[in-house]
Amino acid sequence: MSYLELIEKITATFPAKGYLKTVRTDQSITTAVFWGNGLDQFALCKEGQVENESGVYTGPLFKNLPLGIGELVKKDGTKISGYFNGPFVSDATVEFTDGSIYDGTLLKVDCDFLPHGMGDFNASDKSYRIEGTWLKGIISGPAIISFENHDFYEGPVDINHKPNGLGNMYYANGDYLFGEFRGGICDGYALKIFANGNNKAAIWYVDGKCFFASIFFSNGEQKDVIFSNDYGLVWADFYNKNCSELEKRNLDFSAVKALNILPVEL
Repeated sequence: MSYLELIEKITATFPAKGYLKTVRTDQSITTAVFWGNGLDQFALCKEGQVENESGVYTGPLFKNLPLGIGELVKKDGTKISGYFNGPFVSDATVEFTDGSIYDGTLLKVDCDFLPHGMGDFNASDKSYRIEGTWLKGIISGPAIISFENHDFYEGPVDINHKPNGLGNMYYANGDYLFGEFRGGICDGYALKIFANGNNKAAIWYVDGKCFFASIFFSNGEQKDVIFSNDYGLVWADFYNKNCSELEKRNLDFSAVKALNILPVEL
């Protein structure tokens, strides 16, 4: 099969944008990579292998550069597969040596390919999965984190993939919390709505532990709780529906547990 015959066969049968077609000639395996319609919008690539500053690439090559669906094995053992086109890799899967996996788009920065654009990352221990928009390896803007225990979070995160800022936490038991997070824990004001949809709590957290809480029940009852610096309960106020009765007690946390003052863990 001549070169012109090969072009005619490919363009007549596979004119779709973005389509890759591999055919075998007498000399080698050739891949036609389309990025548009017409003879001037595709490249004929030779299957091969090349080693560069990023690692060892196997797949279609155009002028000895990756172009098409291939695989790159980095020097540290990380595997990248996807559609290589210049500095970008689309529909990429990155298998890190620790077992974590990234799926999405990549951008080549210096000698490395970094998450860039929409993508999701799965931790090696399966403890969480994070989805969002990435910018040169760092997740940028709001993200969604799905935890192993089936809780999930929506909102800003830090570089370590921890909730960081004003976000929403949806708990597996049906509870919902909207509040301030820092380094993965609640730190500041939060509003919590319990799973039954009726009871609510306004909570002030310090380093992830409840410092003050006002619990509001659907029948109008309110329970205010203040904790000491070591986060043991020091006093609680109880109001009935008409706020006509007030009882203040000095209690430790074990006594609160025994009296069932708090309907749930805060």
